[in-house]
Amino acid sequence: MTLDEALRKFDLSQLNSIQLVVLEAAVAALARSHPNPAALRRDFESFYSRMKVSAEAISPGEGPATSVVAAHLIDQLFPEKAGTTDRK
Repeated sequence: MTLDEALRKFDLSQLNSIQLVVLEAAVAALARSHPNPAALRRDFESFYSRMKVSAEAISPGEGPATSVVAAHLIDQLFPEKAGTTDRK
């Protein structure tokens, strides 16, 4: 099966979901192997706070729900609290 054939099997929402799963796995791998997880988390928080307004604009009126889903994803990507240096 070619990429074009595979792409035709999915609608845009499904393609976005596949892309997000792959990106989440890549970011999680990078976060877990980062030499300074606390600094990474601080940098993430800084960038995310600036982009949060854009994320909330995706679903106007759904601010609390957007925040809950975003917090869950953030916890998945950064299971360790900032300042923790233990790695599993």
